[in-house]
Order: sequence, then structure tokens, then C-alpha cells
Amino acid sequence: AYLVYLQILTFFAILFSRRTYIMEGLEFINDKIHQMRTEYTRLSSETDDHIFAALCVRATYFKNPSLPFNSDVIDRFLTDSVGDGGVDAILSDPTSEASDLILCQAKHWQTIKYDDVRNAVSKMIAFYKCMERGEYEIANSKVQREFLSLNAEVGDESKVCFVLYVSATKNGIREDRIQKILIDEGLDPSRYEISLYFINDIIEEINDLESRRPAV
Repeated sequence: AYLVYLQILTFFAILFSRRTYIMEGLEFINDKIHQMRTEYTRLSSETDDHIFAALCVRATYFKNPSLPFNSDVIDRFLTDSVGDGGVDAILSDPTSEASDLILCQAKHWQTIKYDDVRNAVSKMIAFYKCMERGEYEIANSKVQREFLSLNAEVGDESKVCFVLYVSATKNGIREDRIQKILIDEGLDPSRYEISLYFINDIIEEINDLESRRPAV
């Protein structure tokens, strides 16, 4: 009975420790969201979800201090929540010489399941395919203009990347199963990529950004 009691105590101690770790990660993310809201006028009236998207894009694609990052840059890549076609950000990878097209979706959630990830990635791919077919009515005029402008820069050496950011732990989600979506959708993995960033990945990207590009 004593051994069972110890096992139960250990279980709840691990559970509490894991929950504390997750909550600390979310608090870190929320602090960064608040900083961006006060630092960039473009984000002053945006929701936390939208600012989370901007935060993630900045952390992964604008680490280089020589790259401009301001409200004008944010306004260009950040979509509007109404009529965005299923993407939260569209940009040409500033770190790529091949003008890779980046389509992003961001989930500022505490938990996520495999089906949620699969649906989010599939939605971005569906958006891309619709726009490629000329079904522009799925998105508002701003998204249409940005996609057409950036897609026109895509060349033979370019890739199209579907990027999902999630402020939750990976929770046992198998990335290899998500990668198979490309094959299911008839997309050549040499030309198309899926990138997944969960909370630990995002925190690591932010820390890397701040080590290269300290806040003023």
C-alpha cells in the first residue's frame, strides 16, 4: 500500500511539474506578445492571436539585424482575420535567395491534438491550391494582392513552405504523419515543405532572435 501511495505521489508530482513548465512557457509567450503590442503601432489594436503570428514570423525569419522589421513590414505579411483564406501570414523568405513562398498559420492555444494540426496544414494547402487555380474569391483583396505579388517571384529553385506555429506542447504528435500530407495532396516534397513549431521550438527561436537582435 505504501508503494502504491508513493507511485501516486510521484505521478501527481510529475503532472504538476509538467503543468508548471507549460504554464511558464505560455507566460513567456504572453509577455513577448505584450512587448510587441507596445513596440509596434501596427499591432496596438490586434488580438493576442494575431500578434502571436507576428511574433513567430519575426523569430523565425527576421533574426538577421540587417533585415528591417517595423510596422510596415508587419502590415505587409500579416493577413486580416476576416477573409484571410486560412492563412495568418504570407511572405517571401527574407533569408532565402530563391524567394521561397511562406504561408503561415498560428494557433495561440494551450493544447492541441493531431487532428487540429492536420486540419491546419490541410487548410493552408487548400488555400494555396485555390489561389493557384485562380479561385481568388476565397480571400480578401489584401491577401489576394500579397499572394499574387509574392507567388510571381517564385522560380524553379524556389520552395513553397507551409508553416504552423502552436503555443502548445507537441503532445506526442508524430511529425512524419503530418509530412505525409504533401504526398496525399499530390505535392512534390522537393518543391513543398511543411514546418511545425511547437512551444519549445518557438521559445528557442525567440531566444535565438534576442541573442542576435537585442531589443532596444
